[in-house]
Amino acid sequence: MFNKDLNPNCEFKHCRSFFQQNYTEMKWSSTPLPFEFASFQYRDTVKIKEGDSLQIRDLKVYDNYLVYDDQDQTFWLDYENSIIDQLQDSKGIRLVKCFDQVEFYSESHQWFKLLKRHTIQSDFQKQYVLIKKISKGRFTEVYRAKNNSDGNDYAVKILKKSSFIDEADLISLFKEIKILRIVQTEFCVKFNEIFENSDNIYIVIELLIGKDLDGHIEKCSFFSEEKTARFIFRLIKTISYLHSKGIMHRDIKPENIIFRQIDNLDSICLTDFGLADFYHSDGLYLFKRCGTPGYIAPEILRNEPYDYKVDVYSIGVIMYYVLVGKNPFDNINSKQILINNQLGQINFNDCKLSNTGLQFLKCILNDDQNERLSSHEALNHIWFQLEKVSKIRQFVFKKKSDKKKHQSSVSLQKKKERTTLKYNNPPLSPTGKITLTQIYSPYHSRQLSQKDQFSQDLQNNYIATNRFNQYNISNKIQPLFISKFK
Repeated sequence: MFNKDLNPNCEFKHCRSFFQQNYTEMKWSSTPLPFEFASFQYRDTVKIKEGDSLQIRDLKVYDNYLVYDDQDQTFWLDYENSIIDQLQDSKGIRLVKCFDQVEFYSESHQWFKLLKRHTIQSDFQKQYVLIKKISKGRFTEVYRAKNNSDGNDYAVKILKKSSFIDEADLISLFKEIKILRIVQTEFCVKFNEIFENSDNIYIVIELLIGKDLDGHIEKCSFFSEEKTARFIFRLIKTISYLHSKGIMHRDIKPENIIFRQIDNLDSICLTDFGLADFYHSDGLYLFKRCGTPGYIAPEILRNEPYDYKVDVYSIGVIMYYVLVGKNPFDNINSKQILINNQLGQINFNDCKLSNTGLQFLKCILNDDQNERLSSHEALNHIWFQLEKVSKIRQFVFKKKSDKKKHQSSVSLQKKKERTTLKYNNPPLSPTGKITLTQIYSPYHSRQLSQKDQFSQDLQNNYIATNRFNQYNISNKIQPLFISKFK
């Protein structure tokens, strides 16, 4: 069990924290700044406790880094996953990570609000009241909860520490939390804060009560080309932001696209970062081959090296879906969906598009990733300029009063039929590090040219277990993920 080192009776707080078992230091360093994608958040004159004295510093915060200059040197520290406490009528902040702590004082009340995003709190019961259980997943229970301070409702994902018996799942959780903390855009689900006690972890995120993309297609039938352009532009703008942060989503599908407001295409929200990861040129990932069959870029299924363009391909599938009403690889046989997806052969005859729109769709659905558009290139495509969406901020489409008679012919792939592939790696090495052999999938050296062998391997080596989509409280059907059975 991973909580074997947690000692609730220990005087040191790190012994009670699930996030501080590696005993990493939190000390001021004058080495070159280590961050590449961190964003400047705030600066203020504070008094930092150094020994028995207080030193006045011009303190800046860049995401999970604190930075100040002293004479000709710049000092920084990484406070991510430290335990945060407020001192002296909220004017003081104490950060504790393992045996290190940082304490400073300021007249500004902005510090706690900023720092809590990357830290761990312990008083969940004082700050939130659970209202209603939304659903239950493999590791989690998700509740609707009210914040006692602002009176707003949030979604709270409660994870039992005792459920994490696989270290890969624990690493995956920490990676998802790290990515949620980094992502700050109106087009993605908003992360608030994390709490922890001896038994549970509480992740507080935005409460989404709107319909997902499936719900909109069921209600409004197909999208027109104009609607599609506006919708896809916002989706690509979203992943372009993620890519600028070094992040690949890797599981873009209708269930993970939710609208905050009914009938408002501008209220798009991308959710579920459980399979998201930071791009690595060496291709080393905890889960290398992952995604939802029918929405996965072919290079992932072919076990080829890949980059950010896998998200562009998934959006291409989404574009086809909103235009035609079905997935381009749709089939009653789940094995055939995987085979069709891996081959990447698509019939575009049902796509009612202008020549420019069709050319764009083919560019983002190119099964050759070297020929596929990047998210930046896609944003600047002439199709968006012709549809006049690149300069439009708001677009609300009206509710249809009369549904088309042929709407019932739309072939929707039901949520319960979609499964998410999550190819788990073997246990970590005795050193606790992920080795090259462990990171790569079992298919690393295998050529997937034989259809029957490919589908048979998938069916024989992977089993389905429940995986909860924690963001959409109106989603009653839980999607699945497939993990390696050892």
